[in-house]
Amino acid sequence: MSLDADDIDNDGSLELFAADMHPYSEEAGIMRQWEPVLQTMPPPDPAHAPQAMANVLQTRTGDGGWVDRAPEWGIPYSGWSWSAQFGDLDQDGFLDLYIVNGMTAQELFSHLPNDELVEENQAYRNEAGRRFVPEPTWNLNSTAGGRGMGLADLDGDGDLDVLINNLRSPARIFENQLCSGQSLVVHLSQAGTGNTRALGAEVHLQTSTGVYRRQVQAASGYLSGRSPALHFGLPEDSEILVLEVRWPDGTVSLISGQSLQPNSRVAVSR
Repeated sequence: MSLDADDIDNDGSLELFAADMHPYSEEAGIMRQWEPVLQTMPPPDPAHAPQAMANVLQTRTGDGGWVDRAPEWGIPYSGWSWSAQFGDLDQDGFLDLYIVNGMTAQELFSHLPNDELVEENQAYRNEAGRRFVPEPTWNLNSTAGGRGMGLADLDGDGDLDVLINNLRSPARIFENQLCSGQSLVVHLSQAGTGNTRALGAEVHLQTSTGVYRRQVQAASGYLSGRSPALHFGLPEDSEILVLEVRWPDGTVSLISGQSLQPNSRVAVSR
């Protein structure tokens, strides 16, 4: 029900994450809530591809193909998941993952209060581009029944905050107070064109600790927009070397020098 694409292991290529429905735990209480859903699943039909009730993380292979590595990365199941987005919440140079959960359906969950499956949202920390691990200490485990979600620097302090659009309850904003790492926020613009926000542009940031890639996207997740500002989380000891912008028409801009400092904002226009 959700789709996002980003470079989660800093190898220069995009990975694709699609979220679907499946209990994130086999604990008895959770499985009892899901029981009517699991019982009403249709039997396999040999004439059609079966529905895969699991998350999918598609990564590139050496021969140009794709392979699902969600189990290997620790994110095969995350609940009744709606919007999911990648973002470097702890600013260590690797993109983390946040997923909002919950479902209301009278025919499926009449055995539950308000016909609602109440589940915690899931925050996953990226362990150095090798796998995702649950991070409950970030206190992002809201049970308000999220649908849409966005990651953006709402208070201008350089890190990503979390905005959630909930069903049947007010929206919620979670201010990022992890106070870790550094950041660089990049704004692109193309005045006088039909694509003023440079949608589709790629930015590659070369640093002393690696090369990081971001892409300007209009939307991702489930019914959710993306901030046009590109956020790069950086380790504390990282030195910024070169900023490379690959514009939608194929031209390239290179920026270097004193204008590229950690914990700053850079505007690039053409």
